Amino acid sequence: MAGLRPYADVLLCCFFFPLLW
Repeated sequence: MAGLRPYADVLLCCFFFPLLW
């Protein structure tokens, strides 16, 4: 699971950035 942490962070950034914009 720890290996997927950076990938999850990138997905969260790509997902939340348009919402916050």
